[in-house]
Amino acid sequence: MRKLAMLLIALTLTMTVLVGCAKKDPVTDDKGNQSGTNSNVDDKENTEKVTLQLWHYISQGDLDDFEKIIDDFNTSQDRIEVVPTYVSRDDLTKQYTMGAISGELPDIGEADSPDFASFIELGVFEDITDMVNEWGEIDQFYEGPLSTVKDAEGRIYGLPHNSNSLLMFYNKDMLEDAGYTEAPKTWAELEEVAAKVTTSDTYGFSIAAAANETTTFHFYPWLYSTEETISSLDSEGAIGALEFLTNMLNNGYMSKEVINWGNGDVKEAFAAGKVAMMINGTWQVPSLREADLGFEWGVAEIPIDKQLATTIGGEDFGIGAGTKHKEEAFEFLAYMMNAQNNADFCEAGGKIPVRKDAMELKEVWSTDPIISVFAESLDYAIARGPHAEWPSISKAIQEAVHASFLGEKTPEVAMKEAADKVNAIINE
Repeated sequence: MRKLAMLLIALTLTMTVLVGCAKKDPVTDDKGNQSGTNSNVDDKENTEKVTLQLWHYISQGDLDDFEKIIDDFNTSQDRIEVVPTYVSRDDLTKQYTMGAISGELPDIGEADSPDFASFIELGVFEDITDMVNEWGEIDQFYEGPLSTVKDAEGRIYGLPHNSNSLLMFYNKDMLEDAGYTEAPKTWAELEEVAAKVTTSDTYGFSIAAAANETTTFHFYPWLYSTEETISSLDSEGAIGALEFLTNMLNNGYMSKEVINWGNGDVKEAFAAGKVAMMINGTWQVPSLREADLGFEWGVAEIPIDKQLATTIGGEDFGIGAGTKHKEEAFEFLAYMMNAQNNADFCEAGGKIPVRKDAMELKEVWSTDPIISVFAESLDYAIARGPHAEWPSISKAIQEAVHASFLGEKTPEVAMKEAADKVNAIINE
């Protein structure tokens, strides 16, 4: 019954993708060839070499580095060939949902880390706990990213691929002009500095709060800094977190448009000098460094209430349920996720390695004044969920934040209503 309920939830969540869409042609692999699934059909054309179908949504900026790892693996041996196929993130959710019913899944597939637990519950990925333990390298993975590929019993269904986190970017010139030589460290200091640097054409601070997972991603650090969790959304601390952000908005220190802004929108406002301090992610560093901004900027830990907190983002890879080539698929996963490959891919794409030994291979994560702060954040970063019904939990949080920001409900009412929804899910 639980799996049926999960299937119905997942199907509902994908309706916005499906509405108005006709049946699509088979997805096209990265070489331009049409391909479908491979795991549940025998390779009749070649019984010696195993072909593995891999579905991913790696963006263009990272695609060359990702495909290099695949090409290197394919040329390193003559038994296995990995064929990558790009599928947009929204379409991938649809394909996994339908594949869980039809059994048509790839041998290897990518998923956004907060969604992975939902796909485990749907039966999309194979349990690879025994393989991982035999591999003997799992202790090298940071627990935060690793937790996203585990079920409630601690069984492992995939490997984290890359990680990112949120920190505070700040315009050094603006803060110095206002008399501050360093970034604010506490909520009280943040409010003070934001008030001082806010002008008629510049906002002191910004988060991203578009009506999707972005809102939850950005609210998490404030919630967990109070030492509360998603299990205590009706607590004084959790309510206080939303109240603080709502006050920042109502006092004019944040733009009313944040409810429509994604991470990219906030970055553009910061780059244009329209926002003095912003919460944003690791992936923004390369483009900000390449741009001629006309001002000095830095990165600092997110100001705290009681403890340091930030949110983990990133991607995971799992082995498709029912594949006939589980051992070969894991062989590729282990290759892709060895320390050197993890270090090379993450360095090139402005991401954070998920392995401790990978972090040690490149000086950038210990010596770079920007990247090192992000690397250190993995020691205290919190993963969203993981929970099989994370989309529903996240939606409740999103609705609470938006209701408060729009003035439709007080932070207390909004959070108590969210707590009722989330606790009903967690305790079912």
